[in-house]
Amino acid sequence: MIAFGDFDVLSFDCYGTLIDWETGLVQALHPILQAHGVQQGDEEVLAAYAVAEAAAEGGAYQGYRVVLATALRDLGALYRFTPSPEKLERFATSVGDWPAFPDTPGALARLARRFKLAVITNCDDDESSPGVQSPMSRCAITAGSTPPSAARARMSRSCDTPTNMRSATRLVDGRRR
Repeated sequence: MIAFGDFDVLSFDCYGTLIDWETGLVQALHPILQAHGVQQGDEEVLAAYAVAEAAAEGGAYQGYRVVLATALRDLGALYRFTPSPEKLERFATSVGDWPAFPDTPGALARLARRFKLAVITNCDDDESSPGVQSPMSRCAITAGSTPPSAARARMSRSCDTPTNMRSATRLVDGRRR
C-alpha cells in the first residue's frame, strides 16, 4: 500500500488518465469522416485511428500535431478521401477540446490542496485541455519541452523552479523519486 502522506508531488499522464482521449478523438473525427460519407461506429474509428497513429509515431520523433495530421491523412487513404488542409489543421489542434473525465477537475482541485501536481504528456507545449490547466499549470512536462527519451529524467528534476520541488518527495509512475 502506498503511504500518500510520504509524498509532496504527484505526477499524472494526461491523455487517457485525466482527459478522455477516446471521446475527444471520436468527437473530432466523426464530422470529418461523415463529411466524406464514411459511416463507422466509435470502436471501428478508434481501432483504425490506433493503427494510423502507431504508424505515424513509428519513425523519428515529431510533434503530436504532426502525428494527428498524419494519422488523419492515413485514415483518409483507408476510407478513400483526402482531408483538406483546413480539416487537417482543425483535427491537429483538436486536443485542447478533448474533454476531461467528469471527475478530473474536482479530483485535481482536491489533490492540489495537499500535493504539488505535475502532468506528463506527449502533446505539444501549447496543447492542453481546460480540465487540467489550472491545477496542473505549475508543472507540465510536454513533448515540445522535452525529447521523449528524457521525459522521465526531466520529471525527476524539472518541476523545481516554479514550485520549489527539488527537495520534494515525488511519486512518479507509482515509485518514490
